[in-house]
Amino acid sequence: MNWRVYYGDGSTFSSGDGDPFHAPPSNVQVVSQDGKLQSGKDAYYWKPEFGWQACDQAGLADYLMMYVGPKAILYGRTIRDEAYWGVRQRAKKDLEKS
Repeated sequence: MNWRVYYGDGSTFSSGDGDPFHAPPSNVQVVSQDGKLQSGKDAYYWKPEFGWQACDQAGLADYLMMYVGPKAILYGRTIRDEAYWGVRQRAKKDLEKS
């Protein structure tokens, strides 16, 4: 499964860089996976059968309490609108190229 995480500082981490458990966990703005962009959520959790899944605080609590196995969590962060839309546009362009 190919995926890429876009961060507020302009950096990225993808399935080509390492496994989900080594992705930097904070300042996530966009997750690109399976031809779709996920953004605007509190957190993103990893399940091998689905990949990254966007969630709110309740969904994160469910994952932490109910999922059995190694856990990986990424946290979103609020940034200025122009910075967010720049990251999102970059992710969209990258997705269109692939």
